[in-house]
Amino acid sequence: MKHASLMVCIAIFVFIANADAEFNRTSGLIDIPGPDIMPRLGFRFGYDASLPLGTDPINDGYDHNIHTSLGINDRFEAYLDIYSLSKFTAAFGFCHKLLNSDKFALAWGIHQISWALDISELGHGDSTGWTDDLSYNHGEYKKPFELASLYLVSRYSLAPWAKAIIGLGRGRYVGYGTHSRYFNTNFYHEKGGDWAVGLFAGMELTLTRNVAFIFEGDPRDLNFGFNFYIPPVEVGIAITKFEYFLWPDGAYGPRWAFSISYKKPSEKPHLGGIAGTVFDASGNPIIAEIQILGTNIPRVLTSPDQGSYILKGLKPGSYKLYAGAPGYPGKTKSITVVSDKITFCDFTLEKPEAKTGAIIGKVVDMKTNEPLIVNLSIPELNISTKSDSTGIFEFKDLPPDNYKVKAEAMEYETGVYPIVVKPGERTNLDIKMVKKGMVITLKGVRFDFNKATLRPESYAVLDEAAAILTDNPEIVVEIQGHTDAIGGSAYNMKLSNARAKTVRNYLITKHMIDPKRLIARGYGETRPIADNRTRAGRAKNRRVDFVILK
Repeated sequence: MKHASLMVCIAIFVFIANADAEFNRTSGLIDIPGPDIMPRLGFRFGYDASLPLGTDPINDGYDHNIHTSLGINDRFEAYLDIYSLSKFTAAFGFCHKLLNSDKFALAWGIHQISWALDISELGHGDSTGWTDDLSYNHGEYKKPFELASLYLVSRYSLAPWAKAIIGLGRGRYVGYGTHSRYFNTNFYHEKGGDWAVGLFAGMELTLTRNVAFIFEGDPRDLNFGFNFYIPPVEVGIAITKFEYFLWPDGAYGPRWAFSISYKKPSEKPHLGGIAGTVFDASGNPIIAEIQILGTNIPRVLTSPDQGSYILKGLKPGSYKLYAGAPGYPGKTKSITVVSDKITFCDFTLEKPEAKTGAIIGKVVDMKTNEPLIVNLSIPELNISTKSDSTGIFEFKDLPPDNYKVKAEAMEYETGVYPIVVKPGERTNLDIKMVKKGMVITLKGVRFDFNKATLRPESYAVLDEAAAILTDNPEIVVEIQGHTDAIGGSAYNMKLSNARAKTVRNYLITKHMIDPKRLIARGYGETRPIADNRTRAGRAKNRRVDFVILK
């Protein structure tokens, strides 16, 4: 049984390898190369085949070959193709990635490195003995040797589901079709095709996670097809040389092409991160914008008190990190992110003498802390802006002075926020907006036991409540006092009403809030928010709420 299996395997190998190559999947689309190579230690091996559509005698019959490739590291891939046994040719090649980002990649490589000078996709001996049929050439034009077919190729990601491939090369990338003049250079053709350079391009559209549509063209043919990838198997189906349908006078008819490969699935990378600080030359923290150039990763702002930042969930690799702030020349550093680690990168920005300042901040919902898109203006300067989807906004190049920033949004109360702009500084302003009906629990307001006397630790909380009233001068609030269910209901109603009045009096006397804007009312034990049977529940029920009335 073992000997029979071995004989079957040998027969299959001989059948596969004893023919020609039409469809090559190595580092490319259908028949052109691309810069997106196999990852480190990733590998692929498989079988390519094609057969003619129709009975044109100039077309070869059933063609097939074996291909293999190996990712040496994240920037280099090497491969070996076996084209035939009857005209045996094995060819090596490589692709070296020079640049890589989500939007753009650039690579170069050499296809067809072999001991045979006339190496080609059709095996040993095919690259000589015929002339090109390009009508625009003068003198004898020889087909270029395909040995060492050098190429340069780029990839542009037009959208997450669409990428374009554009490149040029010599050798196998120089065409012989009746319309190849649209893709070939005419440089020095009369001296032979080895001087010629061909242009190729392609488009890959991801239809689903496992299916992509491919369209490509080079000086030799136009191809389209589909790529199916269900790890670890990749299957390609295409029609090559379909330009025959456009220009039937061409010598080479269309073909069905097929490829199947075992492709080692790419392991999901363990993510890393970048963290650091941004300081000025004096060692003071700066509110700076941190951005990874060439990616769609959202920018972040450093913390105003420590100048620190962190970017998490980054794929391992090389990045260009930018730090900038108003009044400071920005700086860029090259950073390598390592799996499961945080890479630290600190910036020191030197500020030239500045005459203006800036305001930067974030707008959120007071209750949910969710970012808001709102209209912001500085009436004194008659300028306006809008916060982005992350709630971040900025006013630049402001003369030093005292200003009031006005924030307006549908369903929210209009707020006015005072701020001081200093020359050469980026002043932080965080805005929390309120709307009618919003209930704000003043956490931390404490009273003496069974009394309406405020404890000193309550003052800081009430000062923040006063800031809400100051920043939103048009709102009227109801100050609600609540108790737990311990004691009689009449007593609790009286106590809660007294405590609400105490809070009202504090805001009036300490912060000069207009009494008409404050309504104090006690609700006793009638509006619990937790279970009065537990100690924790009773603690939650003993509270003071701000309710925005208008």
